[in-house]
Amino acid sequence: MNADFVLDNRRILLLAKKVGGDWEPLGKALGVPDDEIAEIKESADASTYQGAFKMLWAWRQSQTTGDEDAIQQALRSALQQVDKAQLIEQIAAN
Repeated sequence: MNADFVLDNRRILLLAKKVGGDWEPLGKALGVPDDEIAEIKESADASTYQGAFKMLWAWRQSQTTGDEDAIQQALRSALQQVDKAQLIEQIAAN
């Protein structure tokens, strides 16, 4: 993967648009707390990419190590768990 790859807001939005309304399994794979998932599911945005964005944003904000490699690896692993591994390469290229 590109060493300059950073999971910034733009890439989170790109990933959210690709995940769409099917974000809940990814949220669980990333370890987003159940209460956070429930809150997003209750929102009007739950079935759109905006629900995915909220979930990814919450997860990204919880990653406090500052280690972009570890964050990328966690995301890559979670995407593999939900059969969406190809998405990491798509957003990395943007």
